[in-house]
Amino acid sequence: MRKDTYKRYLKLITYTLILAFILFNIKYIASWLLNIIVILCPLWIGLALAFVLNVPMVQLEEKVFKEKSKKVRIISLIFAIWIIVLLFLLLFAFVIPDLIDSATYLLGQLPMLITNLNDLLINMFKNTELSEYLTNFTGSSEIMDFISNIFKNMITNFSSILSNLVTFIINLITGIIIAVYFLLEKETILSKLNDLKNKLFETKVVKKIDEISTLANKSFHDFITYQCLECLILGTLMFIAFLIFRFPYALTIAFLTTITAIIPIFGATFACIIGAVLIGTSSIKQAIVFVIVFQVIQQLENNLIYPRVVGKNVGLPPVITIIALIIGGKVAGIFGMIVCIPLTAIIYTLVTTAIEKDNLPKIKVPKVK
Repeated sequence: MRKDTYKRYLKLITYTLILAFILFNIKYIASWLLNIIVILCPLWIGLALAFVLNVPMVQLEEKVFKEKSKKVRIISLIFAIWIIVLLFLLLFAFVIPDLIDSATYLLGQLPMLITNLNDLLINMFKNTELSEYLTNFTGSSEIMDFISNIFKNMITNFSSILSNLVTFIINLITGIIIAVYFLLEKETILSKLNDLKNKLFETKVVKKIDEISTLANKSFHDFITYQCLECLILGTLMFIAFLIFRFPYALTIAFLTTITAIIPIFGATFACIIGAVLIGTSSIKQAIVFVIVFQVIQQLENNLIYPRVVGKNVGLPPVITIIALIIGGKVAGIFGMIVCIPLTAIIYTLVTTAIEKDNLPKIKVPKVK
């Protein structure tokens, strides 16, 4: 047997054994990879924060200070951090107090709401078995027992909840430190990574890595920039509509919509639910009208504005976007839902580019005689 033939068969056998090992242990390998991803959660948070903070930081350097130095970098980074902090402070200042007041009012009105709903259902289903059950239904006591059980479970699992909260805070603080360090030493870190890349890989591989890195940087930058612009547009449209229909808490709900819309698809839905609860404490009819108005504006924005502002620059189909959001949320929560879109856009662009350039391997189908 020739030497090159022997090597070819040896490689084939090796690849087959590796593939078989992966297939037979796919469950354990997936679990192991997921654990590594979770352990490195502070790193992902730090990189996500770095990309978010990098957008206003670079704008301040180029448009405001118009120079690049260590001093300007520190000042720009501080301003960028304060912009993010200010948004969260405004969120707490506007939304949380109104939400607490509405929740308190709603809990106080809960027995009366249950009684009214019970009477409505009795009239709807009279002369039926359900009507007899509803007549004997003591809603208030059962609801209160249900709420009491929820609080008991929360107290029982308090240690677990506290542990998760502490872990999240530690990961967030660590992520902030990583982001700040990366942004302050951005050029130095990238230069060292570039030198390491050139020493480890061949020219052809280096070229491919550079291509992917450029694509990644563009995807993250475009997503953050245009997603923020889209959030501002959506919040402004909501605020104008709320003023026209004279909804209460117009500014609060519009601001909440602007902030939560940074999470594609699911973010604005969360704002809609909170807004319906807030308005529902004043008027159920207004809450129903609010949901209809909110959904109409959101659908118009999703189908007309979003494709032109974000979709055109990121370029992901809706189904792939939803799948990416679910996976990202499962792995790293809210940060994962935000980061997963540009990451998926990178993979999607690479695959579609390979298809367009006809670089995918051909599948040969044997001819039937």
